Formats: sequence, structure tokens, C-alpha cells
Amino acid sequence: DVTGVQTCALPIWAWCQEQKPFWFVDSGYTNFLTKKKNWHRLVRNHIHHTVDLKYFPADRLSTLPSTPQPWRRWTGNKILVVESSDMHYRLFGTTLEEWRNRVYHELRQATSRPVEFRSKELDRKSRTSVYELLQNSGDYYCVISDASAAAIEAIWCGVPVITLNKHVSNPVARSSISDIDNLYRGPVGDWLCALTYSQFTYKEFESGYAIEMLGTYHGITV
Repeated sequence: DVTGVQTCALPIWAWCQEQKPFWFVDSGYTNFLTKKKNWHRLVRNHIHHTVDLKYFPADRLSTLPSTPQPWRRWTGNKILVVESSDMHYRLFGTTLEEWRNRVYHELRQATSRPVEFRSKELDRKSRTSVYELLQNSGDYYCVISDASAAAIEAIWCGVPVITLNKHVSNPVARSSISDIDNLYRGPVGDWLCALTYSQFTYKEFESGYAIEMLGTYHGITV
């Protein structure tokens, strides 16, 4: 393939649990903006990029069809908890039910706000995306996920997020439910630059540009 990476039939959770080195290829982070899968990510030994806010150039900001709305502050009171697939939780040694129960328990200890859980298993063709839901509703105070693309969709709508696992949204999110009353509403500019260097087009993989940039800015080499 264009990355020079060999594929394997073993499920990704098996590679993680056995701590074997691997490459993970999946959709990029901003495809929801155009509803086209133009962007892809290549990650070493995990399923998501994480970025520190060291220097990333701003030249790829023009690849984004829009930028996030300003943070919402005093609108909405409902907490939206976005679930991932069963495979995702298996990857990290738990189950969806265990994760859901833990999150609900921690929320009830931290806040009296209403909580809405959103299943990953809803029909993709009929369900409304988190991006569309938040665009059309001012009811939501924040979005909580383990490590979901829904966090990026929420940020684009100006809704603060809590991301409980390793994810590209970590620099502009809180990482603990105990921070429910102290959500991140700070700058996102540097993070946006990093985000644009965490996803690439097929042509950029084919030309070798993507691999070069992963080495330069993420320290990832093939």
C-alpha cells in the first residue's frame, strides 16, 4: 500500500493488549465538516494521535472548511455522554457497560445536571451526527467521551469537552469528570495547527509527504 505498512488479520485490541508494535490507519478528524472521507490518520502503537502544543505551522489551516465557533458559556445544562463501540472498550480492558456505569456514577457524584447517553450502535444512516445535534440545539452544557471523534465535533460547535482517554482533543479538553464545573474554554489556535498535521489526504500518503510530516512533527518514522 502507499504507506509501505503491512496489514495483519489480528484485531487491533490483541496487538495493544500484547504490546506489539503496530500501525493503525483510519479516517481523519474533520471529515464531518464535508461528509466526505478526504482525510486519514496513521498512528503508531495506538488508535489516536496525541499532540503537545509545540510548534506546528499554520499553513494547513486553509485545508479546514471552517474553524470552531466561540465557546458556549451560559447556555444549556444537559451533559451528553457519547459512547464508543464494544471493540473500543475491549481494547482498553473494559466493557461498554462497565464504562457507562463508571461515568454515570462519577457524574452523579460531581453534578446534578441531567445526563444523556448516546449509543454508538444507532443506525448510521438514520441517526443525527453529534455535530448536527449540537448545531441545532442549545440544550447541551458539555460532551463527554472516552476518545471519540464526537469530541472534535463538539469543539467545532463551541461545546466544551471532557475526553477520558488518549485522543487528539486532549490539549483543548479536560480529562476528568471532576472538572465538570471547570471546563476548558481557552485558545484553540495552536491546537488547530497541530490537528491539521495529524491527518492527510490519500495523495499526501502516496507522495510520501504524510510520512515525512509525521516524522518531522510527531516523531513517527516508518
